[in-house]
Amino acid sequence: MLRRSCLLAILLLLALSLAGCGGDDDDDNGHHADDDAVDDDAVDDDAADDDQTDDDTVDDDAADDDTTPLDPVTLVNPRIVGASDDTEVLDEGCLSLPGVTVPVERPTLVRVRARDLRGRRLEYDAEDLEARVIQHEIDHLDGVLILERTSREERGRVLRELRERQTAAVPSGSGL
Repeated sequence: MLRRSCLLAILLLLALSLAGCGGDDDDDNGHHADDDAVDDDAVDDDAADDDQTDDDTVDDDAADDDTTPLDPVTLVNPRIVGASDDTEVLDEGCLSLPGVTVPVERPTLVRVRARDLRGRRLEYDAEDLEARVIQHEIDHLDGVLILERTSREERGRVLRELRERQTAAVPSGSGL
């Protein structure tokens, strides 16, 4: 199970860093600690702040910039527990289907319940591109590709295109 969820964290980080996505959430990472989280491994935030030097200061203007990359987020065994009624249709691509993009409708806001790397429960709110990426990657964890999230016509178009590519790639007379 951990391998499956770590893949989500890696793909989410990759997708967001490639997109240059940033955003602001409750604690700058969208985390909401669950009341029954494990407290034994809790980090003392005050102690961490005491260790901060002048060189470690954060430029508040840069933090509000939409191009500021987000800190990596690890969501172990993520489940979407809430989604907005507002949706948006955008073209999505996928490394599982190189060169293919299809329109996919998804909620613009999601709340995910998961665990962190220490096993503590958390809830994470995401919006816009980050919400889309999380939904896309959770779909992968559930065995769902973008072709199952688009219209029948788009799915047919893409499957024809993929067959044509495969036929063009096989040399004639090869017996394949």
